[in-house]
Amino acid sequence: MSNVKEVARETIVEVTLIPVTCHKCSGVYGLSSRFDREKHEKGGSWHCPYCDVSTVYRTSENERLKQELAKTIHRAEQREAALRDEAKYANELAVRAEHARRGEKAAKTRIKNRIAKGICPCCNRGFGNLGQHMREKHPEFTQDEP
Repeated sequence: MSNVKEVARETIVEVTLIPVTCHKCSGVYGLSSRFDREKHEKGGSWHCPYCDVSTVYRTSENERLKQELAKTIHRAEQREAALRDEAKYANELAVRAEHARRGEKAAKTRIKNRIAKGICPCCNRGFGNLGQHMREKHPEFTQDEP
C-alpha cells in the first residue's frame, strides 16, 4: 500500500460582480459581469437566490437594435412604395389629361372641317351660305374662338 499525501491547493479567481436588487424581496445579490453581459446580448433569465423570483432580459441589445433596424427599413420601404404609387397616379392623371386634350382638339377639328364644307353645327344640314343661315336660324350661336 502506498502512502499518498494529499496537498491542498488554493485557486484564486477574480470575478467582477454587478450588484442586483430583487424587485420583489429587495434582496441584494451579485451577478458576474460576464453573465450580465451575456444576458444583455443574448437575452435570458435567472432567479433571485432569496425568493426564487425570475428576472428576465426579454430581448438582447443586439436583438433590439435588429428589430429597430428592421422597423426603420420597413418604414422606408413603405415610404418608397407610397412615393411610387403617387408618381404612378400623377402619371396616370397626366396621361388622362393628354387624352382629353387630344379628344377635344380632334372634336374641334371635326367641327371646323364640317363648317368649312358648309354643314351647320346646330342642325347638321348643308347650306351654300352657312353664314347667312347661322345669322337667321341660330342667332344665339356665337363663335367661341376666332
